[in-house]
Amino acid sequence: ASNSNGEWKVISKRKRKLKKEKEKDTNIYSNVFGQNAKPEFELKTKFLQQPLQLTDIQDLIFWLLNIGVSTKWIFIKNKALIKNVVVLMTTSLDLETYQQYNSVMPILSNSVGAAILAVKAPGNQVKIYSPLLTLLTRQSQETKNKLKSKIDFSIEKAPNPPSDYLLNSSQLLENNYPNKNTANIITGFVSTEISTLDKPIYSFLAIDCEMCLSEQGSELTRVTVVNQEFKVLYDQLVKPKNPIIDYKTKWSGITKEKLDPITTTLEDVQKFLLENLIHPNTILVGHSLENDLFALKILHDKIIDTSILFEHPRGPPSKLALKTLAQKFLEKTIQTGEHDSAQDAITAMQLCLLKIANGVNFGKLENQSSIFHLFARENKNISSVMIDRPGVLHFYCPEPYRVPCETDENVTNHVARYINQGTQFIFAQYHNLSYYFSKVAEEKINEKKTSIIDKVKSETTNETTNETSSTSSNNIPKTIPSDAELRSPICCVLGHVDTGKTKLLDKIRRTNVQSGEAGGITQQIGATFFPIDNLRNILSELTEKHKLTVRVPGLLVIDTPGHESFTNLRSRGSSLCDIAVLVVDLMHGLEPQTIESIKLLKSRKTPFVVALNKIDRLYGWEICPNEPIKNALAKQNKNVIYEFEQRLKETILQFAEQGLNAAVYYNNKNFKEYVSLVPTSAHSGEGIADLLILLIQLTQKMMTKKLLYLTELQCTILEVKIVEGFGTTIDVILSNGELHEGDTIVVCTMNGPVVTTIRALLTPQPMREMRVTRSGFIHHQVVKAAQGIKIAAPNLDGAIAGSYLLVAKPENDINELKKHVMKEYDTFLNMVDRSGRGVFVQASTLGSLEALLKFLKDSEIPVAGVGIGPVHKKDVIRCSVMLDHDKTYAVMLCFDVKIEREARELADQVGVRIFFSRYYLSFI
Repeated sequence: ASNSNGEWKVISKRKRKLKKEKEKDTNIYSNVFGQNAKPEFELKTKFLQQPLQLTDIQDLIFWLLNIGVSTKWIFIKNKALIKNVVVLMTTSLDLETYQQYNSVMPILSNSVGAAILAVKAPGNQVKIYSPLLTLLTRQSQETKNKLKSKIDFSIEKAPNPPSDYLLNSSQLLENNYPNKNTANIITGFVSTEISTLDKPIYSFLAIDCEMCLSEQGSELTRVTVVNQEFKVLYDQLVKPKNPIIDYKTKWSGITKEKLDPITTTLEDVQKFLLENLIHPNTILVGHSLENDLFALKILHDKIIDTSILFEHPRGPPSKLALKTLAQKFLEKTIQTGEHDSAQDAITAMQLCLLKIANGVNFGKLENQSSIFHLFARENKNISSVMIDRPGVLHFYCPEPYRVPCETDENVTNHVARYINQGTQFIFAQYHNLSYYFSKVAEEKINEKKTSIIDKVKSETTNETTNETSSTSSNNIPKTIPSDAELRSPICCVLGHVDTGKTKLLDKIRRTNVQSGEAGGITQQIGATFFPIDNLRNILSELTEKHKLTVRVPGLLVIDTPGHESFTNLRSRGSSLCDIAVLVVDLMHGLEPQTIESIKLLKSRKTPFVVALNKIDRLYGWEICPNEPIKNALAKQNKNVIYEFEQRLKETILQFAEQGLNAAVYYNNKNFKEYVSLVPTSAHSGEGIADLLILLIQLTQKMMTKKLLYLTELQCTILEVKIVEGFGTTIDVILSNGELHEGDTIVVCTMNGPVVTTIRALLTPQPMREMRVTRSGFIHHQVVKAAQGIKIAAPNLDGAIAGSYLLVAKPENDINELKKHVMKEYDTFLNMVDRSGRGVFVQASTLGSLEALLKFLKDSEIPVAGVGIGPVHKKDVIRCSVMLDHDKTYAVMLCFDVKIEREARELADQVGVRIFFSRYYLSFI
């Protein structure tokens, strides 16, 4: 063969044959498409209004390789001329950076066409799921076909016994199933252990209930029980004990006319079930069955929950609806109108048996295959490789398709080589380039941060001036009428760890929240509303004595943790309150966090009273349950009084050292100059009535203007939590104004401002703590200040606790509201190391996460990533990146969260260390 210079060279027969075949192929395509034809693409703009998903890119790859269907968002002309599909990946690269720095990546600037499209990262606002995992794995057609195969409910030849599908003790706890502790707090619960059946009549029973909303919360109105043959064994309407507020007819089909003639009570239902159907060894089946068991007030530990049996694509705590599972796995449609408890129970039983019949992997997300395997399986002529670092290849690419590279230069050389060899699919990742762009992004963030801070400071100064003049001139009248509407005072409880703050509130609430805390120590911020009607019995003697007319509707009390690392929560609580209670251990005096709390209160000029707790610890103290403190002291002997007076003097001296005058409250002649000390016992109740009456007296007499109800909204996010059935929720303190279900709200989050709509306004039962969910919530259409509220709405993940919540009204500028709510973001942003090196932290709530971040920052331990909620495989994979940078930081600190079994196994396999604790001090 001769070249262009007329020179001759000898080529082998093999090369001559390949050359002829290539010329033959070229001639074929030339004849069909024309001599100058080349691939061209046309974007369908109507499908590009939103950013593309990585799955859209994956669909495009499969279509280009002729093993998938065409995509809606792009049309490719002369697609057959495409010989290679190359995917090059680099992180931290946005459009602006690409255009500015394309000189450092000539291979890209020479190869990329005119289309630069936005692609959304997989995940949500709290977590980003692995882009590599999303792009490089896919459900096989074989798996899809299996799901559509003949539905068989026979479990005689099941690969695993039914016991393998039961919820374990930790799952029961995580999903809020009632237990013995529940029965100790809420009356009326019965255990199936007292069943009169000698042996199980039925191996499986499916249960579904309908509930209404009464004055006391959610109550049972209908129960249906179905056996393994899908026969309805029991279907009964039930009369609630308390007056009904909402029959929930839209969902349950229950109406007043249906319930009026019914005389069957909850106790009748419990008795029938335990005498005729349920044995302790019977497996109960249902969808989110914890709600049904709470309604039935039945304790049972052999549970198969179909909402957990079939995983949600986003992973826990998200759960697929029963309607969705029925459509996907049973190919039937349910709940087209109102719910039918019999239909729902039968569906849950069918799903349970289907899962058992097909094995534990049936319906799991893990039924995903590597796209490299799928290419080979679908078309054996497709060749493919992944070019990346060895550590990354180990996780994402099967052995035969790996091409290890350490530098970006080697990656580029290998990509060119495999293109020349005719490899149809090539995936490669540039790590050095990613690191370069991450530094560029970091510089941009710092510049924007500085600009935002300067702007916020300027706006804050102007707003403070305007708000002060507005408040003084327009909102608050100079004289307050005696019949003016007052809101509830907001009271914050602060103090050192283990002084009895929560125990004091437990005594008033008649609850046992403190014993349910990990280590007996509060580790989250909470709120309780005390309606004045519920306090009248406690206050009756002292209100008559002091001739006090109670005008406030109640007390809203915020409970804060006492440990040193929870400064953020104490600060948040103290900033919200009108008045505070500083709890001091009489036996120990002022301790470090007590002094810190005093400084917080002084800096915010917040008035406070002191509860001198643990007076019952005085040697020889004679218990006088719930008595006013002067009555209790009058019954003590001289030695007890002497010790009390000595310890009281020591405490007063310690307050003097902090620059504060203090006196026992009944001797205090000047409440403005002297801090009032109230001796109390959280165990036996002495002095608690005195503390409550003092709070009401001080707020009504000295803070009337501040307590005047205003329509202008003042609402602050207290905590961010994941609640079963609602997803991510926010606990807020509504200080003034009112919130409505359906309001459009603007919230500050870790990924920017979010505009969303309130789906549900929930408050705990009266005299119940907001963070304890097992007692259920009351659903409201409207909530008026002051109140602690749990808000359920879409896209609340990553909301910043301590930031304001704003309601967007038609006349408001949404962009201005977004800027306003983001003022609190910078504080949280400073806690995460932007260099990409550090440990990973996972916590149950944002408040706990902030506390951990503060501790790690003080300890000079960098944090590279954070998350809220259970730990999944994706989180471990994200952390494993540190193995390539610095193995010291390949660590996950998991506080009070569930760690999935697959995540722990993967961590052990790859060398990521997981530290877990429900008790904060364990980490320290």
